[in-house]
Amino acid sequence: MGKKGVTEWDSTNEFEFNAMASSLVFKPDSKPKPLPAVNRGESTSRADSTKREPMVFTTSVEFGLPTVHERKNTEASKRRRTQNDSESTAMMKNELLVYSSTTAWTYTRRAALLVFFICYIIIFALAISLLVNAPCQSTDNWYATGIGYQILPRSFKDSDGDGIGDLNGVKEKLGYLKGIGVSIIWLGSVLKTPYKDLGYDVSNFVMVDPVIGTAEDFTNLVNEIHKQGMYLILEIPPNQSSDEHEWFTDSMSSRTSQFSDYYIWTNGVNGGPPNNWISVYGGPAWTYVPVRNQWYYHTFSEYEPDLNYRNPEVEREMTEAIRYWLSQDVDGLYLRHVNALFESSELNQDEPENPDYLKYDNETKILKSYDELSHIYTRDQTQVYGVLKRWRDVMQEYETITEDGDDDVRKLMVVDVRGSSVAETIKYSTEGWADYAFNYALYDSIDGNYLASQIEEWMREKPTGSVTSWSIGSGDYHRIQSRYPISMAMMTLLLTLPGSPVIYYGDEIGMKDIHVTHNISRDPQISNINETFRGLIYNLSRDASRSPMQWSSNANAGFSDVNDPESLWLPVNTDYTTVNTQVRNSAYLKSIRDLVALRSTRTFKEDQVRMLRAQKDVVTYARERLGYPTYFVAVNLADFSVLDKYYLHDSDLFGEDEIGTVVFNTHGDIGQSVDIRELMLEADQAIIVEFPI
Repeated sequence: MGKKGVTEWDSTNEFEFNAMASSLVFKPDSKPKPLPAVNRGESTSRADSTKREPMVFTTSVEFGLPTVHERKNTEASKRRRTQNDSESTAMMKNELLVYSSTTAWTYTRRAALLVFFICYIIIFALAISLLVNAPCQSTDNWYATGIGYQILPRSFKDSDGDGIGDLNGVKEKLGYLKGIGVSIIWLGSVLKTPYKDLGYDVSNFVMVDPVIGTAEDFTNLVNEIHKQGMYLILEIPPNQSSDEHEWFTDSMSSRTSQFSDYYIWTNGVNGGPPNNWISVYGGPAWTYVPVRNQWYYHTFSEYEPDLNYRNPEVEREMTEAIRYWLSQDVDGLYLRHVNALFESSELNQDEPENPDYLKYDNETKILKSYDELSHIYTRDQTQVYGVLKRWRDVMQEYETITEDGDDDVRKLMVVDVRGSSVAETIKYSTEGWADYAFNYALYDSIDGNYLASQIEEWMREKPTGSVTSWSIGSGDYHRIQSRYPISMAMMTLLLTLPGSPVIYYGDEIGMKDIHVTHNISRDPQISNINETFRGLIYNLSRDASRSPMQWSSNANAGFSDVNDPESLWLPVNTDYTTVNTQVRNSAYLKSIRDLVALRSTRTFKEDQVRMLRAQKDVVTYARERLGYPTYFVAVNLADFSVLDKYYLHDSDLFGEDEIGTVVFNTHGDIGQSVDIRELMLEADQAIIVEFPI
């Protein structure tokens, strides 16, 4: 059969064309035809080109196209190849199955699967570990969860037998504090003072009061505190000075003296004070000085004139005092009454009455009470934030690098803003850059609903990542044992909340107030009260909670070796023979140590708490951390037994049966299982139940 030229063949359909195209064969031509010669010099027109013979292109090989018969043979051949390929594939699969069933390949597959499974478990465990061990807020700094202990040097330990506590006495008892888990010493003011107002009246801001020690004694104390692995926070009251300070004696002498503008002076109105502002201690907040024919302002007593921070020189002087104490290697400063640093510059404005004020009986003879007014011109003025920021900058200059070089050892700035609302208190951290404000949220009531709301509000409003601190006692309040019929329950609350608790000296052994009279009191708050009102004297005097520490059942409670008890700066409580640090099996001290041990667990270092249920007499809450045991805390705030029926409404924190193990109990044994759905709590009892992971 003759061959068709490429231009002459016409495919019958697309399928046949594809089949034929896939079956093209090469057929060499023995005599390839030469190409015709072309005269490149001759021009041709388009018309002429149509008359020329068609040009035939040939090559040394010729594509031969299959005939119809050949196409049929090609399709059959294709089917045979497909069948052969299928048989070959099936054979290869069978061979692979046989080969893979050998012992070597079986173990290889199992080993690979095991390695994959192990890697999966490792990656999963690593992810969980990263979640569990991720750093929680505010738990890695020395001040974030450390237990603080507030000391009044005059009341802690007398080392030289003069009846007054001193710095060497504090150093002598550091071992005791270390033994009960204290890591932060809050040291009351050591600054030179005539002590007209319990040391808040400072006559020299860079000098140790010689009554309690020397500069060398202070240095030795700081060194020993650090040697014991503890930290020191020093109290400074920058709002006011003593009226015996050289600045004030000069200022009151003339309107043109060197320190004339270091205090707040103004002219009176109609022979009286310039406005209706009231002192914290009652009565007018202004005192007249005839030499200047002017009045000076004092937030507290007339012995403590307020410094004028609108004068840059005053801020400079106090900044230098702060630098001095930082140079003595203190770890932080507790700045008292900073919410009163500024007053309105318009000194002729009266403050409005406080609509919530409950007036005292007129018999008390108190002319005015501080709480009668809303202190919109004398407290929480915005200018204070700028001063605190600048002091924070100064403190950063004294922060040091740790041995590993990773972080600064922070110098702590704590502020006292007693009387300010929670919202205003928070501003001292967000706008004033203080690390935190001393927290008075747990002071005013033992009603469970009130306490729970205070805790929740504080935790909700505080800046993210900031420190939380709690306390239930200080030298400005009656002792917890005397304020309420319960106290161990409150100590449990204090030591199981997140953050850093501060224990007032003696509260860990259950010390109570002493009886105070006009004869022994040194508190200026009661100087204007008729001494026949003994109950009021006791209620207002801060001396009741400042009696000497009760170390033993020896004479003077082991506080001092002075022979005459009348020589003690304040009398010792008469219960010292049964309430002291050496009483065996002291329930108070044992419970404190147990709580301190529990606080060392990872869960209690988490800066969060879940309030579960609150009523008047009982508060319950949970301490949780992912990957660690959960702790259920129940506190009975009543002086009678309470059956607490706890039911968890929103989520199941403690397992289906709500049964856990008692790990702390103020009134009984530990280690037993307990169902938290029905708890019988004795008066002043607190219990902590652990639920494992």
